Amino acid sequence: MKLRDFFYGIQDFFVNFAFKPFDWLRDLQLDSWALANLFNFIFIIVIASLFVYWLLQLNKFNEDETDHYAAEHRDKY
Repeated sequence: MKLRDFFYGIQDFFVNFAFKPFDWLRDLQLDSWALANLFNFIFIIVIASLFVYWLLQLNKFNEDETDHYAAEHRDKY
């Protein structure tokens, strides 16, 4: 087996198997733009909700840290 055959095998895997869903989406876009972009809309909603959750957790941690820091330094002086 030559090294060239190995790389052609990788090409064959990705072109004929791994990227088939993208070919399906490309064909679907010609029929229905909204249905083809439904995956993008779902992705945006999931990422936005995770971002809001992350910001709420940061805010909660910041409030806890501020209270702890203020109480710690208030007792020293």
